[in-house]
Amino acid sequence: MAKGETIERDYRKPCTLCSKPRDVLVRCQIDETGTWHFVCPGSCWKKVSGGVIDGDHDTEHEHYRYGGMVSAASATVLLTIWLDNVCSGKINMMP
Repeated sequence: MAKGETIERDYRKPCTLCSKPRDVLVRCQIDETGTWHFVCPGSCWKKVSGGVIDGDHDTEHEHYRYGGMVSAASATVLLTIWLDNVCSGKINMMP
């Protein structure tokens, strides 16, 4: 791959609840398992959080815990930087 060449890939991740690929997701815990989920910041997030970033802490959302925003763009930027470093020889991929 030549320096500056890009790879067309879809780095969007699916929402845990609706499965629709999104560029930005909210990382959060939503149930008693404590598993981290990635939900879209629209209706799915409102459904699990009550529409409050730190949760409304009522019984319907008692397990909700906010864990930050995740962006597909950040993965793309990191991959581009890494590829540029490999192509320029700054990172040696040979053993």
